[in-house]
Amino acid sequence: MKTFILLSCIISTYAAEWKIIDSGNCEDQEGELLHSFSNEDACVEGVNTYSQIFSNWNTNGKTSIKQNAPDWPPGCILYSGGNGNELRINADLLSTKKSDNTYDNARHCTAGQEEPTYKPARKCLCIKAGFCPNKDGQLINSDACMCGTSACTAAIGLYCFEEYNQCGRSRVKFVKLASGRCGSKTGRNDIIISPEEFDARTSTVCTEAGTAVGVTATAAPGVGQDSSQPVGCSYDTQFSKLFQNAPSVSNTPECTVSNNCICFLAPPCLITDGQLPNSDTCMCGTAPCTGTTGLRCYLPDQQCGKKN
Repeated sequence: MKTFILLSCIISTYAAEWKIIDSGNCEDQEGELLHSFSNEDACVEGVNTYSQIFSNWNTNGKTSIKQNAPDWPPGCILYSGGNGNELRINADLLSTKKSDNTYDNARHCTAGQEEPTYKPARKCLCIKAGFCPNKDGQLINSDACMCGTSACTAAIGLYCFEEYNQCGRSRVKFVKLASGRCGSKTGRNDIIISPEEFDARTSTVCTEAGTAVGVTATAAPGVGQDSSQPVGCSYDTQFSKLFQNAPSVSNTPECTVSNNCICFLAPPCLITDGQLPNSDTCMCGTAPCTGTTGLRCYLPDQQCGKKN
């Protein structure tokens, strides 16, 4: 016997307000400024907030299921089916969206039913927020807001880079890319590590980048040479794993929805002799210089450091 619980309360954390609905969609709740969203960190934050009351939804130690399904409710879904409770994130927010921001009945959130025919519950977690007024990643927003298809909160970060549907805790320097290549746009760079880092099988910048873009990686980046993986630093969305490819790898595929590239946004370094630090993040040849790696650039070796 499966039990379905109808939820109609709103819970607020920091400046974020969340609501679980079991009919219609977030966007068509009359008189409420609710939105569906597709970023995993917001989904986990909201569900864990509700788990203070509904402990069976606690996501600690669990991996959410990612999907891109035009016949499921959009966004963050609390699914109750034959395998128990599952947290699912449907990134398809746009393919069947109507001009009035509503969806067809097939994509509505549901409470599920036992009789006469069993149907699993597909409840939706919504955020109550407006759209981010600062959306170029350079200025912080004052309150929780929608950044494209992502929900920004105080816990996740209130910097919004709408072009990439991305929130962050500081001025945006790294972005996830689900198609194309990092290097196809001026100022957007692959994260390439030095031969020394590759030999040591470490990638300080890939680790920093993963944290910055809010991925839920289960371990430090794997480092290897694999022509089936994108160039630079990438994130496997199905298995929640970061991977840093070798600096010399070639014939690599483009970024995809299931294997995101993480790109570094920065201009070339202005000081390139290693004698003084640059004033901000920059590219030292193919090497990204950040506060973590150091802002001194020695261009002949394409190397960043904290000391000359």
